[in-house]
Amino acid sequence: MLNIYILLRRWIQLSQKVLFDCDNTMGFQGRDIDDGLTFVYLLGSSRVDLLGVTTTFGNSSLDQVWRATNQLFKELGVSNIPLVKGVGKEEKHKVFGEAAYFMAETVRQYPGEVTILATGSLTNVYHASLIDEDFYRNVKQIVVIGGILEPLFLNGKELKELNFSIDPTAAYHVLRLKTDIHVITGNLCLQSLFGQEQINALINFQNTWISTYLLKHIVKWIDHLDMEFDLCMVSIVGTQLPLFI
Repeated sequence: MLNIYILLRRWIQLSQKVLFDCDNTMGFQGRDIDDGLTFVYLLGSSRVDLLGVTTTFGNSSLDQVWRATNQLFKELGVSNIPLVKGVGKEEKHKVFGEAAYFMAETVRQYPGEVTILATGSLTNVYHASLIDEDFYRNVKQIVVIGGILEPLFLNGKELKELNFSIDPTAAYHVLRLKTDIHVITGNLCLQSLFGQEQINALINFQNTWISTYLLKHIVKWIDHLDMEFDLCMVSIVGTQLPLFI
């Protein structure tokens, strides 16, 4: 699996304010769990002041992402962090969603302090820049997951790029600006694996509710990848599978 924690630790070096713009689908059968695990990491990190979570489309439709993320908040007992809905794919360049307004206002409130972690389409980020012309000057940095540098394959099956291609207009405008932006490509994701060491660590701590909760979702995702990519897995121990595809 993609060890999203390794990638996040590369840029979370000091305490910083973060807005998490995601297309979380953890909890739905056959859907990616990387955004859900990322949220848990951000929630538990003492170096992160999570200012809010905004939702976008990508792994699934906006409505499904919104339902999954609402459910995630409820299951984790999170009530002190704003959760704000963006716009769907069909209306992405017709109206601005609440998420874009929230993002623009939050960055305006903390100029030079906010890191945006965008793991789905870049629609909300682009719209925030249209709402506030100083948005990119005020944001500290933007970290995005998307793009590929060469074809991606898992067990002989090609993996398609999603986050940039699902809203190419937004991706174009965000990536071309001269701001502090970091891109985690699909190629890099497949180099960072969540394998035996990480799974065993969760198993060893399964007496805690959060490790049990995470293992439940990880095992379901492994079972899905096993069927989807003919990986012929027998046990979750010793495996290495991507969380992000």
